[in-house]
Amino acid sequence: MKNFCFLVLLFLLFGPFKKASAQNISNEGTDFWAVFPTHVPSGNSFANMVIFISAKANSSGKVIVGGQTFNFTVKANSIAQVNIPRNLAYIDDVNAGKVLTNKGIHIVVDALSLIHI
Repeated sequence: MKNFCFLVLLFLLFGPFKKASAQNISNEGTDFWAVFPTHVPSGNSFANMVIFISAKANSSGKVIVGGQTFNFTVKANSIAQVNIPRNLAYIDDVNAGKVLTNKGIHIVVDALSLIHI
């Protein structure tokens, strides 16, 4: 009887975790959002934002910010660079705590570039 109770206890403790899995951390995908938040500049220089996009296969897409669209193409295993105009995306400290529109940076991969032949 002691062995039976011990086995039941082991099953209750470890049985439910047999198929447990950890979260997969990845930056792969086809639809992303980014932001260019307030920061304290060093000296008189102001930061600019650049989005770097890489891909395992040839891809294309667009970066949409402030109502403007910037198209990109990236070859397999390389990097595409998209410069984000500061005036379209930067959130100044004057706007802290306010609801802003058209300041988000939306990165979308074209659906046709996902088709591999």
